[in-house]
Parts: sequence; C-alpha cells; structure tokens
Amino acid sequence: MDYVKLGNTGLDVSRICLGCMSFGKAVEAMSIELSAEEIAYMEEPYLPHPIVGHS
Repeated sequence: MDYVKLGNTGLDVSRICLGCMSFGKAVEAMSIELSAEEIAYMEEPYLPHPIVGHS
C-alpha cells in the first residue's frame, strides 16, 4: 500500500485513507438553509435525462 505525507504534520497516511478524509467543519455546513430555487439548482445535474443518440 502506498503512503504519503499528510502536509507538514510528519504523519504518513495511506492514499486510500487520504481520499476518504474530509477537511473543515462539515457539521456546521448542515445548518445552511437553502431556498427552493437554490435546491432546484443544486439538484438539476442529478435529475434523469434522456440519452442522446440512443433509442
């Protein structure tokens, strides 16, 4: 398994672990209130759509 340095901490972490880590305060982001327009904008890329060129 490959290990890399975690910034200037001197710690070695596996690349898999590094890919699964989150930085910052994710819990505080949960208190954000979005308007209906903002929610629609954020969800639009995830809505199903027809595949072009396929029948």
